[in-house]
This record gives sequence, C-alpha cells and structure tokens, in this order.
Amino acid sequence: MSDNSNVSPDDSRKPVEPAEPVEPVGSVEPAEPVKPAEPAEPVGPAEPAKPKAPAPSPQSPTPPPPPPASAPVPLVQPVPPAPGQSAPMPSGGGYAPPQPSVPPSASGAPGSGKAVAALVCGIAAIVLSGTVILGIGLGIAAIVLASQFVKSFGKDGKATGGKVCGIVGIVLSVLAIVAYLMFGAFVMMVIEHSGSHGAVYGGATEVVPLDSSDIDTEVEAVRSAAEGALGKMAGGDAGVAALVAEKAEGAFESSTGYTLTDLGIDPAEFAAWLMEDLTFSIDDNDVYADSGGVGLAFATVEARSIYGVTEALYEELLALDGDAVASEEEWKAKVAELLPQAQSQAAAEKSESYVALDFALVNGVWTVDEDSFENALDQVFGLW
Repeated sequence: MSDNSNVSPDDSRKPVEPAEPVEPVGSVEPAEPVKPAEPAEPVGPAEPAKPKAPAPSPQSPTPPPPPPASAPVPLVQPVPPAPGQSAPMPSGGGYAPPQPSVPPSASGAPGSGKAVAALVCGIAAIVLSGTVILGIGLGIAAIVLASQFVKSFGKDGKATGGKVCGIVGIVLSVLAIVAYLMFGAFVMMVIEHSGSHGAVYGGATEVVPLDSSDIDTEVEAVRSAAEGALGKMAGGDAGVAALVAEKAEGAFESSTGYTLTDLGIDPAEFAAWLMEDLTFSIDDNDVYADSGGVGLAFATVEARSIYGVTEALYEELLALDGDAVASEEEWKAKVAELLPQAQSQAAAEKSESYVALDFALVNGVWTVDEDSFENALDQVFGLW
C-alpha cells in the first residue's frame, strides 16, 4: 500500500512545501546575469565614453565580483587632452596618470614680444645715438620694456640684452651732446675771431680791404705777424714784460694770499723768469686771412706758468708739520723760503697752451688785436 494512504484529509489541504533547489551542475541551469555597469558621467567632448563590461556567457558560472579599487580596463584608446586642458579623471576613483607637460614651443613663451621689443629698441638706441633725442628715447623705452618683462616673467636673454643696449645707447647719446657742444663752442670762437675788430695792438683802428688775388701772400704775412707777437711773449718787448709783471702780482695773490712784493720778490724779475724759455709752433693750416683785411692765427705755446709754481708750492706746504708754523709771519716766511724750490720744479714741467691771435690789416700792416693778445698772455702764463 502506498504512503499516500496514510495522509489525512486535513493534511491534503495544506500547501506542499517546495523542495530546496538543487545547485546546478555543469550547464544545466544558466547563471544569474551580472548587473551591467552604470554608464560613466560625461566629462567633456575630449573624454572617451566608458565602455560597458561585457555580459558573461550564460553557460559560464558567475565570476567573483572585482575589487572595488580597480577600474575597468577601457577598450578604446583614450584621446590625449588638448593643449591647456587638464586630463579627465577616470571614473571609479583613484588618481589620473600624470600627463606630459606641453613644451613652451607648443604654446609660445608668454610676453616674448615685449622682450623682443626691448632688444629692438636697445639696438636702435645705439644706432641712432648721434641724433641724441631718439637715442635717449629709445634707450629709455628699452630699459622700461625689459624691466617689465623681467618683473612679470623672470629673466630672459633678449630682455637683458635689450636693457644693456638701451643703457649703452643713452651713454652714447650723452657723449654726442658733449661733442656737439664742444664743436659748437669752437665754431663760435672761430666766427668771433673772424669778425671785424675795433682796437688793435698799438691803437690803430683803420682796416684796409684786400684783393682776393693776394690772399695767399697775405696769409704768409699774417703768419709772420703772429710769430712777432709770440716773440714778444718770450721777453723781447719791455712793454709786454711790464704787463706780465703787473698781472703776475695779482694772480699770485689770488692763489696764495700774498703778493710777490709781500714775499720780497720783485714782480719784474718774476715776470722775466716766467717769459724765459718760452717756445711756440704754428702749423701750416692754422693761419687764415680774408679779403676783408681780417686774419687769424693759432699757435701751440709751451712756457712756465704761475699754475705750475703754486701747485709745487702747495705740495711743499702740505708736507710741513702744522705745529712747526705758529704765527702768520712764520707762515709767510716759510712760503717765501719754499718759493724758489717751487719755481725750479715748475721750470722743469712747462705748461702747454693752444692760443688764438686776431689780426687786422691796418695801413698795409698786419697788426695783432690787443684783446686777443692779452688773453693769450693770461692763458700762456696762468695770469687769470
């Protein structure tokens, strides 16, 4: 008799409890499908879409879940970010691999145009330094541009070169100003000396015009007159010697505080000593004459000078012990004592001067201008 005969009517109405499922063996029952991975959040057009994980084969058993820290391997080669754009962060956590930096040549050095402009302005400042204004202006511009670039982006060879060139351009422009001023002063002196003159040495004032055909002859006559005037400076004229003695008395007092007479020195003897051993030379191209009866001569003169005497005297006085000279009289006596030694030193080291003498043709004779002659005396012997 079967076992069903022992079941009561009440038990037959109860639901039958299902039996435990049997673990599939082999390929009898398909495995539970794995939940597909969530799509990655779009980051931008440059970021590749995250691929979905492939669904497992229904015949394969369910693989163990991957570790949470590892990210799925993309099946598509990621596109490198555009220059200036940061690399997208991969989904699933972790750090993005370091991206290669963009070389400066790819994006261009920032502000490089300002460094180039500084270099161009500096070079132009040197080239145009002779114009003075442009040289200084471009030099300043080069320095300003170079300083701004270095302040913003750091040191750069072009900026440094532009700054150096700008400084050189400014210096050359300043030197050009000095040269122009000196040349202008020389031209003004020549023009002044070439003009008409009133008083001439000896008191004559009448100037006789020349025939242009006689210019070469008159140039030689002016040279001869200049040599005669310079010869008077060498002690060949009593009137000139007296004038030198008078001027020397005042010039020595201005330099030392004592006159030659205060020190027991005869001014005439001192003047004769100054004028002794004077030498001069006149070049062929340093004599001029025009048809208006006006002449000009330049000469190089070497002579003893009060400047040389006082300079040597000061050196001797500075070497003295200050306590050894107690009174004004002792000091004056010491100056008089050291003066001959200073004169000897000045005689050994003569001063060189470049003088100009003006001439006018008066009654057929070239006569030196009195003012220019006295100026030459002051310049040669230091009688200012």
